[in-house]
Amino acid sequence: MDRYVLSDISIEELQEQADEVDFLTPREFAKLVHVLPQQVYAWIRRGVLVAERCQCGRTVICVSRAQASLQARARIRGEILDTRPDI
Repeated sequence: MDRYVLSDISIEELQEQADEVDFLTPREFAKLVHVLPQQVYAWIRRGVLVAERCQCGRTVICVSRAQASLQARARIRGEILDTRPDI
């Protein structure tokens, strides 16, 4: 049986999944936006990001809403988010 290992998944694969489904687990979202998973869970606790329950029972985050929320928060704080893809 193949085990699901987050470290084996590339950023491109996560972005592709986010584009298709628009939902990722908090750990996958953390890898996508290059932060530690603890930071994502802290954002969920503080209400910055909204977590939902998938039909399978896992906690997931809507990627488009989460990124919009983080960009709005960065604008309010005067931070600049680099939204350019790493090519």
